[in-house]
Amino acid sequence: MRSKTAILFALPLAMILAGCSLLGGTNVSTQPQTSRLLYISQTTTNAVLAVDIESRSSHGSPITGYFNGPGNMVAVGDYLYVVNQNGNSVTEINRKTQQMNRTFNTGRNPWGIAVSPDGLYLYVTNTGDGTVSRIRLANGASEVISVTSGTNANLYPMGICILKSTSSNSYYAFVANERPDSNTSTVNGVTTTTSNGVVTIIKDSTKLNEIKITGAVQMRNVALANNNAILYVTDQSKTAIYAINVQNPEAAVNLTDVNPESGSVSDILAGPTGTGAAGYIFASYRDSKQRSDGVLSGGLTIRTASNGSKVADPSLSGGLSPSSMAISSDGTSLFVGTSSNVLWMDITNPATPREPIILRISDQQEYQGASPTDIVLAGGVPNQR
Repeated sequence: MRSKTAILFALPLAMILAGCSLLGGTNVSTQPQTSRLLYISQTTTNAVLAVDIESRSSHGSPITGYFNGPGNMVAVGDYLYVVNQNGNSVTEINRKTQQMNRTFNTGRNPWGIAVSPDGLYLYVTNTGDGTVSRIRLANGASEVISVTSGTNANLYPMGICILKSTSSNSYYAFVANERPDSNTSTVNGVTTTTSNGVVTIIKDSTKLNEIKITGAVQMRNVALANNNAILYVTDQSKTAIYAINVQNPEAAVNLTDVNPESGSVSDILAGPTGTGAAGYIFASYRDSKQRSDGVLSGGLTIRTASNGSKVADPSLSGGLSPSSMAISSDGTSLFVGTSSNVLWMDITNPATPREPIILRISDQQEYQGASPTDIVLAGGVPNQR
């Protein structure tokens, strides 16, 4: 179906830079060309781990003592930024020393985090008070932007993507709200309730507009694809993914068969692959493929970024309830965080991805079985190897 939403503006066409925050992965232009370290946050252990993806072994000691419910993360140069879901803050970790550098206050119950393509700003979605915090990294100054609307004060901002216009030098943030905008009406004694998913658009530090998607229920994760022309948004309740043309947001298209195996969509990620061909989107979904032994496993759908056409639907053998993903900068490796481990998959050829391999994330037993909350790829740090 198409969303009939009034659009109050036209986005500049020259938007070529972007950064996104997802439940499981962050693909930003500020990453080094060669990604080598995989960072893993664990809310239950209050720790962040690192794995060297070349040797597929743990890197350094677990980072502990600085977090209060570590959740989603983003890497910027030598620093790692970790959302404290229970602490209303973001912790800045120096990746060379593995020590805390600064802490930034946010709104209540922060969840999503993204960095602007030029690395100047952090954007953090705050589910507890319906706001977005915009933090200038140079001095830590913070602005608070409300995403609530007059018709519904209960929006629940979660996933976020950032575009920077090269023509106007403005930043545009696209925020997926998990709770829909619900309206109840009574006609001839019959009461009906309609549900509209809401994507909030922020320009710099001001709420600019809303895109409403008819029938969307539980939108959560976002990814920019196809040279940043299309914003993909997941709907977990309907196991659907919506594609929005961000140069013309009025034309929102529901890709109804992105999850043909059914199951809850848990994350979405966009990126290149090792083939050097057109970009792809990767969507994981929970416990919906039955193996030959009758055990359920997580699933993955790989689709072209331009129109969402299916390329492959591999099973994530060895991984239940995938919750996060990350892709290497050379496009050859996909990493998937599941309920008890992290999987590595060769996607050099996206039509025939190889069977996943389970990574050993730590030599310490207390971390081996804990569920990863988020995973993020970043370049190596020369002074800490």
